[in-house]
Amino acid sequence: MCYYCPLSRYCSWESQVDVTTSFLAENLGYNQLSWNLEGGTRSDIEMYSFDTFSNDTQNDLGVLFYDGDQHDDEDQHDCCLNHYEWYDWVEFDEEDQEILVALGYDQAAWDNDLVVEDLEKPWKRLPDSVQEAARELCYTEEIWDGWEDGDKPINKWKDDTELPGSYSKSLFVTLAARLKLLP
Repeated sequence: MCYYCPLSRYCSWESQVDVTTSFLAENLGYNQLSWNLEGGTRSDIEMYSFDTFSNDTQNDLGVLFYDGDQHDDEDQHDCCLNHYEWYDWVEFDEEDQEILVALGYDQAAWDNDLVVEDLEKPWKRLPDSVQEAARELCYTEEIWDGWEDGDKPINKWKDDTELPGSYSKSLFVTLAARLKLLP
C-alpha cells in the first residue's frame, strides 16, 4: 500500500497554463478553489475512489496524473487523492487495518468517519508511528498540516520538493504530450 503522488497535483492553479486549467475544469470538475484546496474545498474527484468514476473520467485522470495503467491508476488515485477515505474497513486486508489502528482507528471509527484524537495534531506533534502510518495513506507533512490548519497544502510545498516515485515533469508537458499537442 505504498504509492507516491504525482507532484504536479500540488502545483497551484495559477501556475498552470490555460490548456491545463481548461482540461481540469471541463473534464474533471476542478476550479481554482478545489484545485488549490482553499478553505478545505476538495473536488468530488478527490472524495471518491477511482472505481466509482466513469471510464472517461478514469482516462482523464490517467492523462493528468498517472501512467495510464488502469490498475496502477486506481491504486495511485485512491492513495494520493482519496487517501482511502471512500473504503470501508472490511475492504482493507489485515496489514492495512493495522495501519489504520496505528492512526487510532477501529472499525467503528473508520466506517463512521469519526475524528481520532491524534489526527487533530500538526504533523510535527504526531508520534513517529502515526507519521509512518499516515505516509502509508500517502500523506506528507505539507498535506497533513495544510488540511489540519485550514491553509492550503499548495502553499506549503517548497519549490524543490520531490517525492520518491513522483512525476517530476510539469503538468502541462505531461498533458500536452499525452494529448499530442507537442512534437
